[in-house]
Amino acid sequence: MTIIRALLVFARRRRWLVIGSTAAFAAVAAVACTRISFETDVLNLLPRDSAALSGFHRYLSEFGEINHLYIVFTAPEGRNIEDAGDFVDSFTEKLRSLGEISDVDTGFADARADWSYLQDRVFVLLGPDLARHALDRFEPEPMREALRRSRDLLTAPSEDVKNLVKIDPLGFFTLLRERFAAEQAFGKLTESGRGYISDDGRSRLIVATPSRPPFDGAFCKLLFERLADVEREARVALNPPDAERVEIAYAGGHRIALETESIIRREATWNSITSVAAILLLLLIVFRSAWLFVVGAIPMAVATLGSIAINGMIQDRLSAAATGTSALLFGLGIDGLVLMYVHYLEACASGDNTDAAIGRLTDAGTSMLLGCFTTAATFFALTWIDMPGLQELGRLVGVGMLLGGPLTLVLVPALLPARAPRRPPLSAAGLASFVHRRRRLILAAAALLTVAAVPVARGLNLDLRLQRLQPDTPAVRLHRELQTRFGVDRDVAIVVAQERELEPLLRHDRRLAAALGTGAPALRHTGPSVVLPPDAEQAAVAELLALPGSTIPALETRLRTLAVDEGFRPGTFDEFITRIPRMLDPALRLSYQGYVDHGLDPLVSRLVSRGHGVFTTAAFVEVNGAADVSRVKAAAAAVSPSLAVTGLPVINLELAQRFPRQFAIALVAGTVAVFLLMFATFKRAGTALFALAPMLIGLLWAAAAMRLLGISVDVFGIFAVLTLIGIGVDYGIHLVHRARTDDLESAIARIVPANLVAAGIALLGCGSLVTSSYPPLRSLGVLTVVGLVTCLIAAVIVLPAMLMSVPSRDRERSAKP
Repeated sequence: MTIIRALLVFARRRRWLVIGSTAAFAAVAAVACTRISFETDVLNLLPRDSAALSGFHRYLSEFGEINHLYIVFTAPEGRNIEDAGDFVDSFTEKLRSLGEISDVDTGFADARADWSYLQDRVFVLLGPDLARHALDRFEPEPMREALRRSRDLLTAPSEDVKNLVKIDPLGFFTLLRERFAAEQAFGKLTESGRGYISDDGRSRLIVATPSRPPFDGAFCKLLFERLADVEREARVALNPPDAERVEIAYAGGHRIALETESIIRREATWNSITSVAAILLLLLIVFRSAWLFVVGAIPMAVATLGSIAINGMIQDRLSAAATGTSALLFGLGIDGLVLMYVHYLEACASGDNTDAAIGRLTDAGTSMLLGCFTTAATFFALTWIDMPGLQELGRLVGVGMLLGGPLTLVLVPALLPARAPRRPPLSAAGLASFVHRRRRLILAAAALLTVAAVPVARGLNLDLRLQRLQPDTPAVRLHRELQTRFGVDRDVAIVVAQERELEPLLRHDRRLAAALGTGAPALRHTGPSVVLPPDAEQAAVAELLALPGSTIPALETRLRTLAVDEGFRPGTFDEFITRIPRMLDPALRLSYQGYVDHGLDPLVSRLVSRGHGVFTTAAFVEVNGAADVSRVKAAAAAVSPSLAVTGLPVINLELAQRFPRQFAIALVAGTVAVFLLMFATFKRAGTALFALAPMLIGLLWAAAAMRLLGISVDVFGIFAVLTLIGIGVDYGIHLVHRARTDDLESAIARIVPANLVAAGIALLGCGSLVTSSYPPLRSLGVLTVVGLVTCLIAAVIVLPAMLMSVPSRDRERSAKP
């Protein structure tokens, strides 16, 4: 206490040195904060040693799915996007010319594509079973039936259908299309080959790959400025009414990053301004002090700037969720200033001048520092959790509280006016009298509520899905729509594998498909072996195609004869007939390099990637729930331990399995650290437990209330628990600390008003997050508001009743001469 009193006296005597040093520190911190960028990639919030996340990063690095920019063209109501094909093509051509765009996928191979490569190898693509069935169509009766079906197709007035019948009169490509449609290997392509078209025909999707990854704010801004120019030029170039009415929307990581950073900066500024304004207005109304209104926010404002600057120096980028800590720190830290000011008013009311009153703030300063340090210890406990986002939030708030305590201790005496106020201090004598008369009833009711809350709280729903960490922006909502309209980024498990040679990967994928078909027939699998059958399967097809040389001319003659019999003009199928020898050539094979050399690499690029001397394959399995994920994992493990199962459903499941245990460890560690700090101060375990009681009771009641309200708790909502520990412990510390040296009812009368004001400040500070459009911050705000109410009830009613019911040895000891 001697040290704290010396600091108070020094800060008062050297007030201009303290104020100047604080201003200089704040200025340096503010400049450092302007250079900090925000990390909007939710993947960087997740555990570093996660096998599923490691596989997901590998998948993204090789296939670049997160780097895609989705451009959606939508025709007016009642119109078809095909009618605006020229406009879309013009936009696409200009898009390809941008230096910021490295690749454009229109949904079908580009002009350099040689489709004959697949046409000649159609039986290889079909596989042994379907190839055997398809070869039967060369027999007389099956051939006649196939020709009749082709003739029926010609009743549709479509040039595309006519061309399809000419090159495929026996329906081999129709079989192939049906197989790929079942596998969804090539996405949703229309028969006209016009690209990715929605089922209602109104929308078309183009997938572009920017030259740089998302989450680079400057690049994203430049990219969308270029896209605006492209759109304007395309509309001016054609200028038909339909083109003017076509809507263009963007989704993908780049758009999400741009919108998220804009929202975060706007909300961080708005939340800070509104919460600080509301807090200061509350202080003005309660204390009627212009001084408190003007300088009340200074210590925690400087602490907030300092914490963000220090953490920004440690890391290049801060996570988006960290922006909510400014309002959070005001709510957590300003109660210390309120406590010191309440004690200052009390000293002044007894007749002391300002300097003498400041000298009597030793106990209040000790209690304030203990509250700040226990709160910091609670948040630093988040570093036990293997989630970078939570670790960063813990460091931000922890450092802020470590700075805020000492800053409050020296700035309060430095900034207090020379003239002591002459107004009565706040008092809750009526509450103290009420609690004393009803203490048994209060304790009985609290015990019943606590016992009843235990089973209810156990049913609290934890929603730890990664999707809950995404911001709620137009780009995110559009991306979700794309999942339904175009099958983009479906809810799938992704099986990723790497080898120097491709063939072992194809065999693994075929075995995986067989294992899924045996153990889980409902799971749909799309893997690289669909478009690149393993060598053994291609050899099996080659055996089926090894026909005598005299057979092929006979097949050609049969087709010409039956075609005329079925009403086709002679020569209609000459192109197909000339291809028959190549289609039946057993020496032809499919290969990855063959796709690339013939301009068909877009067809395999989502399933096979080659780079850095290795091949990487990705197989997609549609899943619905934890049971399906477990089946996929079991099937992959049975095939090879080198197969990594990842994807959002897998990451969500792993997060749900490991996070509760890690959080429990962090919670216990934080609580133990708080208890040890209080034990070191109070010297008695019983006193420390009393100080912990409001927090423990309030947390249990809050969990039960959330369950009854039907509110789910996500990863960052759980972070609110640490906030409540810090706040709830402070309420208990301030009352127990005062009760050690003062009459209990007098301590309640003086401390409860300070706790009430502090709770109001915290509600205004943290409550501003409830309206945030960023789900982690919104969840944090909701839980904090509910928990603040329950902790406050426990601190101002239940704890006083507990203290009145149990004799305090500390007070008895301190009362002795």
